[in-house]
Amino acid sequence: MGFKHTKKLHQDQEKYLGFNDKWLVLIGIPFIAFIIPSLFFGQLPVHGLKVFCSSWIISIIFTTIFWIGNRQILIFFRKKYQLPEENRRRVIITFTWILAFTISVNIIAGLLFPATDGTMAFRGQGTFAGVFVTVFLITIYEAAWASLKWRLATVETEHLRRENLQSQLSILKSQVNPHFLFNSLNTLTAIIPEEPEKAVSFVQNLSRVYRCILELKDEQVITLKEELTCVESYIFLLQTRFGKNLSIEMNIAPAALQSYIVPLSLQLLIENAIKHNVVSARKPLRIVIWNTPEQTLVVENNLQLKDQEEVSTGTGLQNIDNRYQLVSNQRITVEESETHYTVTLPLLQINNYESSNY
Repeated sequence: MGFKHTKKLHQDQEKYLGFNDKWLVLIGIPFIAFIIPSLFFGQLPVHGLKVFCSSWIISIIFTTIFWIGNRQILIFFRKKYQLPEENRRRVIITFTWILAFTISVNIIAGLLFPATDGTMAFRGQGTFAGVFVTVFLITIYEAAWASLKWRLATVETEHLRRENLQSQLSILKSQVNPHFLFNSLNTLTAIIPEEPEKAVSFVQNLSRVYRCILELKDEQVITLKEELTCVESYIFLLQTRFGKNLSIEMNIAPAALQSYIVPLSLQLLIENAIKHNVVSARKPLRIVIWNTPEQTLVVENNLQLKDQEEVSTGTGLQNIDNRYQLVSNQRITVEESETHYTVTLPLLQINNYESSNY
């Protein structure tokens, strides 16, 4: 039990320090303590080995106090303030505590080891020695922390890029598969003789669907207004095909249009609703989309599942959820009752994801 606790403690500390500092502590403390008497107090081994060893032992004690104390302060506040928007607050509070701790230890050291002939004193030069140790530690640990954050951001960016590419490819496949083209061509064939103008609009909207996919392939987020502009073309194709059997209503406040959303998420949700539910004159499918005061977008449809559902591409809800987590650390929510299926998407503000380097 003790071994497992120690192992977890080391892993936890490594997570918040950026690296495993075990060997740095074991080697760094005696090394820094060794050079402090010479660097700040003018004491060298040649001036008297007994006096120098005494000073070295005192230096080891206080270097350990400075090192471990400041290290724990860094870990504590990195645990407490983990969100990107809390970074400035973390830095200010951490350095305030480190400064207070360094001054306090120097005052105590000065009282315990006043200036005497032949021994290391902590007044005057001792303050510079304490500051030297503190600056040395902060430089190493902050550099390691910055390096860790950079590596994590690089990995997450690459992960997000792959997610987006897979999402765009999956959506494109779903739109160009034989089933979709067969239905689209059948719809087009049916309306050409009787409604040639509508047939032209159908082809134009079909073209816009593909153009949106291509234009958004490199975007992590877009405004809700842009998303709705793209999804309108998709809705036109569906309502041309299903007629009154499919109803898609939108109740979105103008103020919400400048919020951000993961691209093509609405298209995926509408596609999933149609894929898994009956759409007929006897059982019309109704999809309603609205925003809430809690900065979310709700997509809800009445539940009337098919007896034999179509094979899922496997990218739908999980893909949307993954992309939301990567750009904002927020997640979608899914609720299913006996009569309705509801998916809630976060509406992002620019500061939700700007700090994530995307």
